[in-house]
Amino acid sequence: MLKYFVFPLLFICCVNISFSQEQFRLSNWNLYSSLHNVTAAVEDDAGRIWAGTEGGIFVYDAQNDTAKIFNLLNGLTSNEVTALYFDEISKYTIVGFSDGILEIIDKDYNIEHITSIRDAQFSKPRINKIISQAGNIYIAGGFGMAVFDINKMIFTTTISKISNWTKNESIYDIRFFDNKIWAASEVGAAWCPLDMLLEVPRNWTTAEFSGKAGIEPVISFASRKDSLFAVTDKNVYKFHLDTFELNFSSDAKIFHVQSFGDEIYLLRLVDIITTSNDTFYNGLSNGLLFDKNGKSIVLTPSGLNFVKYNTVLKNFTPNSPKTNLFSRIVLDNSGDLWSVSAHLELRTFEGGITHFSQNVWENYNAQSNPLLKKDAFFEIALFDNTIYATNYGGGLAKIDIVQDSLAFSFFDQNNSLFEGQNSDGFLVIGGVDRDSKASMWFSNWGNISSGPFLISMDNQGKQTAYSNCYYPNERRVLRLLVDDFGTKWIGSFPGEGLGIYYFNENGTPEDKSDDVCGMISTSTHSNLPDNSPTVMRKDASGNIWLGFRQGVSFIRNPQSALTKSAISVFQLNFMNGLKVNDIMIDPLGYVWVATATGVWVISKNFELVKQINSQNSPLKEDNILSLAGNFETGIIYFGTEQGLYTVQSMAILPLESYNVHCYPQPYDLRKAGEMIIDGLTADTEISIVTINGELVRSIKVEGKQAVWDGRDDNKKLVSSGIYLVVTNSTSSNSGSVQKIAVISN
Repeated sequence: MLKYFVFPLLFICCVNISFSQEQFRLSNWNLYSSLHNVTAAVEDDAGRIWAGTEGGIFVYDAQNDTAKIFNLLNGLTSNEVTALYFDEISKYTIVGFSDGILEIIDKDYNIEHITSIRDAQFSKPRINKIISQAGNIYIAGGFGMAVFDINKMIFTTTISKISNWTKNESIYDIRFFDNKIWAASEVGAAWCPLDMLLEVPRNWTTAEFSGKAGIEPVISFASRKDSLFAVTDKNVYKFHLDTFELNFSSDAKIFHVQSFGDEIYLLRLVDIITTSNDTFYNGLSNGLLFDKNGKSIVLTPSGLNFVKYNTVLKNFTPNSPKTNLFSRIVLDNSGDLWSVSAHLELRTFEGGITHFSQNVWENYNAQSNPLLKKDAFFEIALFDNTIYATNYGGGLAKIDIVQDSLAFSFFDQNNSLFEGQNSDGFLVIGGVDRDSKASMWFSNWGNISSGPFLISMDNQGKQTAYSNCYYPNERRVLRLLVDDFGTKWIGSFPGEGLGIYYFNENGTPEDKSDDVCGMISTSTHSNLPDNSPTVMRKDASGNIWLGFRQGVSFIRNPQSALTKSAISVFQLNFMNGLKVNDIMIDPLGYVWVATATGVWVISKNFELVKQINSQNSPLKEDNILSLAGNFETGIIYFGTEQGLYTVQSMAILPLESYNVHCYPQPYDLRKAGEMIIDGLTADTEISIVTINGELVRSIKVEGKQAVWDGRDDNKKLVSSGIYLVVTNSTSSNSGSVQKIAVISN
């Protein structure tokens, strides 16, 4: 049966893929990445503050209190900034990234991409520091050091070994002092005279530290007046008579150092102090910048803080997501987006719950909303006007989004029937769905122990717990889906479980005698690549789509679970071996599959319509974690670990009656590649005919829009003239006629 089923599907795919792609369009890409956590900053000669973050760069203009943003979709080839420098001679801003990319940006924001360090495939390509001397740019990182000619835009020198250090030793900081260049590393500090070849290891001298018999990592240098200082984990050393001598000790770990005027500032976990032992700033910080006017700017996980001796005068944080991670996303009835960030590989990621409404980003977490208790939210779902977010280790958050001020509530072992593994309160609630009676269902993980593996909550708030009636004490479950027949399908936790369970209480939660229990697994169904689905979704026909770490399968007859008949599982062979993260089914019947190799779009006839990845789209990575769509507008959302992408698609709900309009008008083939035919009803057959009634082109679509490329059925461009767009729908039993003008050569 399987062979008979697969062969015609593959045949149809080969024959019809070009037709499917003809009416599949993506345009107007955008990217939202986090600009909160400022990791580096520098001031240019115009007084603008360039701030590097984990999601790109923003350039802050204090005069109008605005910022210009650069990310992966508007100029940058990387996004995690680790170093920034402004060269006073060339007037270039030089940006270093964690993957070794260098971006050279001029005053008009033209960008030159330098990929040599990344392309060299160093094991640690991260750029840690950028400085200049005599027209050359010196770059330090996990690979050692390099010298870059800013005028010729080429590397001139590579310093892979310093003194007797290991080759490609990571260099944390570099500094010019006393006609020498100094390097700080995990194995100490070293210097080389500027009139000697830096690439010769013996030209470097390893610095001595007074009173230190062993090696002490040096994280940074600082200078004050005519003195050089080396900063280690908790100590500040002053260079004197060829030796670093202890100058100051801190009672907490030092992460970064900055000097200004007569003072040295030590950045620690929760404060910034001076070597005079004064507290300059209280709070988390990543760096400290003093502008040309002496104003101090603290680089924080929440933007730029303009401070004056422990007083924050102002904060500037660009409107952006709190985190770059979008592991699960959902849209509410107003088109607002909600997301969470923890996923199977980052289960304890404390990203909170993110909300995007009317171009404003908000984040809700345990710090700002104590009712949430913990921030590692794993799954998110919307039903009516209520958001449900499950937490890895904490419980369940419920958010009423109807009220002007959101109403939060949280369920754990203290106020619900959820049970963790033991008395420590550790809960894993992995799946959320609702049945036809408006009762909510939740999966409840436990490590081979008694207790519930499912909890239901009716619309009156009454809770009911269900044990696994197929495998007692087996609670290692995660994903959950309720099918059209009220059967709950529960996937095993990856790497732990025995199969995919199904359960139906037959509408009698108090009566266990009529419950239906069962399981399918790789041992009973060879078309299941795994026992642990990463995602389960239901299409308009009631099919259950299952995504795994090794491919995609689907159940064609879930109703068979109720009658104990054979359950038919089919597998999409062309997706075998692909890691699936999410599945979205649009109203036109297209199945969008988010994988580690991009997004695969499949038609309702199981044809492969499109692959969307970094090679054929503006996407900068292929590991797509989540999908959601606003089908009123056709906007599709792609969640990744580097931000949230949006794109305009043609997946728009059709109208109930025709309101056809075509644009551009007139349709000039010399200027416009395509014409949009908008305002269609479901299952529309379009005939483009001449004014004399001669058929030129036939197009069949299911959604609100279609495209015409100005060609006839023989792929030839049509001549100038007046044409008619005739539409007919087999669903609405209606039609329309629209006159258009075409201008050809």
